Amino acid sequence: MMVRLRKIIFSSLLALFVLFLFGSGQSVKAASYDSNTLESYEIPDDVIQVMLDNSTCENGKSPTEDSQTPKSFTIGDLTKLKTVSLATRTKQADGSYQSTPNSTIADWVANGTAKSLYDVSDNVYALNTEGKVTGNSGSLANYALVFDGHTLDNHYAPPFNMLMQIIASANNATTVDLTGVTSEVKDTTLAQSLISLFQTPRLTSINTLLLGSDNLTDAGFYKMGDTVLNVKDTQNLTSLDLSNNGISQMAWSRNFPIAQNLTDLNLSGNSVEKITDTLNRFLQPIVDKNGTADLSSSKLDVGDYNTIQYIVSLLNMAGGIIKLSDSSINAVATSSAVTTSNTLKLNDQE
Repeated sequence: MMVRLRKIIFSSLLALFVLFLFGSGQSVKAASYDSNTLESYEIPDDVIQVMLDNSTCENGKSPTEDSQTPKSFTIGDLTKLKTVSLATRTKQADGSYQSTPNSTIADWVANGTAKSLYDVSDNVYALNTEGKVTGNSGSLANYALVFDGHTLDNHYAPPFNMLMQIIASANNATTVDLTGVTSEVKDTTLAQSLISLFQTPRLTSINTLLLGSDNLTDAGFYKMGDTVLNVKDTQNLTSLDLSNNGISQMAWSRNFPIAQNLTDLNLSGNSVEKITDTLNRFLQPIVDKNGTADLSSSKLDVGDYNTIQYIVSLLNMAGGIIKLSDSSINAVATSSAVTTSNTLKLNDQE
């Protein structure tokens, strides 16, 4: 009887334990953040509304057209989107989209202050990786960035940092449009630092990233190659928009893994003067893969040895298209025609 009684007690306790874990569902729900609204991360309703108006669901409609509101829109809803946008996107007659900076987003970011809207401390970037963001112990579940003295109980969660983590959770998205997010941020290093809070390697389905009009200038911020301009080998990001970023030349000796699979690079609206080794590493894969690079606003300084060597070498390759401005084409042709034995000539001038 004693053995049987123990079995009954054990079975009853086990049943109560299972009921505690799964019966009410509360503990499972508390561990999930899919049902968390973006509003709960203190992201303003007007900012969320921009996303609802300009993003695209799998059915081709915007979330707004699907009756989503800032109060109802959750992380789970966002993960189903095909396009996630903080820019104003206008559909053209040919079915393509034109992206322009959205003033609501640009003003929100530009008028924010460190620690309240955003945090760009050195150690914060490590918190944007998959293992730190997701899961029951991640920042999205706990509404907290834990680093540099900030504890879980502090619930330190600057809204812009959290928004970048949330957008990078959109695993079904093929396009992410961050055009103009930092367009009103006058400090170019700060603009680069803010955009670098976006962790591109987390998006498994992305093929297009738009970073136009973000005041990125030379893209020299040291975190960019590990974050927004980084990809995993398993990703296939082929299209990158860096138009209208005030780029006269990219910083030297930067490694941006995002360049490896590109077939479409948009640098229009940038008066590119010099081609550095960094920019050459962007252009080389474009040519190798028969892609297109748009430097149609370039003002190439053909008196710069590296620039003329890089551009002539690229133009002499059989594949790909590099769109140059008329002034750059004329300058390259003229310079190449009178070069010395130490410099390259265009194929049709040999």
